[in-house]
Amino acid sequence: MPLYTVGAGGTAWVFIADSVDNRHLFDIIDGVDALRDRHVGESDIFVFTDHPAAGFVLGQFGISQVLPLSDFAATLHRLPGYELAMIVVTGHGSPGGIGQGAGAISPYGLLQAVRAIPALKAGAIVLGQCFAGVFNLQDVKTPQPELTLIGATNLNLSLSASIELATPISQQDGTPVLKTWEANIFLFFFFLWLRAPMDVDGDGALTLMDAYKFAGTLSNSKLTKIKSSLYVQTTQQLQ
Repeated sequence: MPLYTVGAGGTAWVFIADSVDNRHLFDIIDGVDALRDRHVGESDIFVFTDHPAAGFVLGQFGISQVLPLSDFAATLHRLPGYELAMIVVTGHGSPGGIGQGAGAISPYGLLQAVRAIPALKAGAIVLGQCFAGVFNLQDVKTPQPELTLIGATNLNLSLSASIELATPISQQDGTPVLKTWEANIFLFFFFLWLRAPMDVDGDGALTLMDAYKFAGTLSNSKLTKIKSSLYVQTTQQLQ
């Protein structure tokens, strides 16, 4: 799936967070900031969350299309003119998929909702939430349109780690606010690639595979450094 025309229109960017932790809203703010760098229109960005303060927190950063998780399937079914869709999932997740209880979005339900976008030709789902493993081994090729799942899909918990930005993300009024938070590291590096895409695999194209390899490699590197640091701290405490 080519990503070099990210800001050209025709792509719906959909964020989902089923957590009440502000840090997962910060993941979304960082992602939207990256999309703005690539000139993605505000009308093409949608956020679904049941976070009680989502409208206030995201609104301060000019993110206006914030809807409850219960509206996810119905809203996507009404989205006109989008041939591509990028679904980005952060939060905790649950054994039922995304969200809790009867309102949880199951793996099958998520795929069906995305495929219901009227003009959709292809889509990708980037999974960063902890129970992303329940989305593993899904049939994403049939029926059409074809979907791609990337991220924490092998029954592994995704991890968050402290991230510090060189330049804070500013609120809508221009105040630089968001500089450090416990970020979902895979999603953070995915959007870092999107800000400045590079041909990781050397095939001459900028694609979703490049973003995946970039984010995966840097996530592993970050985790290795965290483990090394924790080992040193533990050793020092035992002395």
